[in-house]
Amino acid sequence: MIVERRGVEQPAMKSLIAIFALLCLAIGCSSGCERQQDDPAETTGEEETETPQGSFGTVEGVIRMADGSEAPSFAEIRSPAQPAIPEACTPPQISDRQPVGMDDARNLEGILVQASGFSEAAMESVAREPMTHELFIRDCRLTPRFIPAVRGDTLKLTNETDYPFLPSMGQSGLTQAVLFENSREFALERGGIFNMVCGFAAPCGRADLVVVYHPVHDITEAGGTFRMENVPADEDVVIHAWHPLFEEVSQTVRVGEGETVRVELEITPAPQPELPEEPEEPTGPAENQPGLF
Repeated sequence: MIVERRGVEQPAMKSLIAIFALLCLAIGCSSGCERQQDDPAETTGEEETETPQGSFGTVEGVIRMADGSEAPSFAEIRSPAQPAIPEACTPPQISDRQPVGMDDARNLEGILVQASGFSEAAMESVAREPMTHELFIRDCRLTPRFIPAVRGDTLKLTNETDYPFLPSMGQSGLTQAVLFENSREFALERGGIFNMVCGFAAPCGRADLVVVYHPVHDITEAGGTFRMENVPADEDVVIHAWHPLFEEVSQTVRVGEGETVRVELEITPAPQPELPEEPEEPTGPAENQPGLF
């Protein structure tokens, strides 16, 4: 773990106040001096020594695949009752079941990194206004495939494939068709882990949604890198790395105001359920079977 300190220079105003006070003592206080001394906020520096509300540091780093592990995949889903993939869409690929990217250095793209464990006051300081997250159906596939959100946010799903889809999120039994170039919004009113899929009509792959209670999180980019600039300062904070296909790993850090802490975590694939045995005879066209389709 590497800590990079980025100190902030003491304001010049404090030096001016100190010089003014010395002049008062040397020449005898006038009424102006008395007013200066009667103001404790200016003469004692109490406001400067108190920990300000909303002080933050930065946590950045890399998430890597543990040595000896292979890239995991979602289990194959077979649904012979579903219609064929629309002709305008690319046939299913193995990559449709492997949402996390890995480079030659085993760095992972698409892993959630989240902070936790800070105080209630810090929780209030990191709060933000609700926002809308964009999700699209492109080429019969939901994209992006992993979205972190905060409770109170909204998920907006837009269909960019010329075909009607019936998306559903989590255990909700309510489905509503989303036509081409139309959108549907989902209110994210409770925390948890949800997945978005399409049923009955043509499939649209899968997107995973994690709804948390604060915005101190990030998703690793190419090269497995992440950066969170809103981590509460001067508190022990737990940094978690997680994905539905992986076991969670964590590390406790403490970052000062304006400082940067760098962490490197190795993550291991989670055990996956065994796939069902292949049917003796195919129940439909081969292009309808592989992947999440």
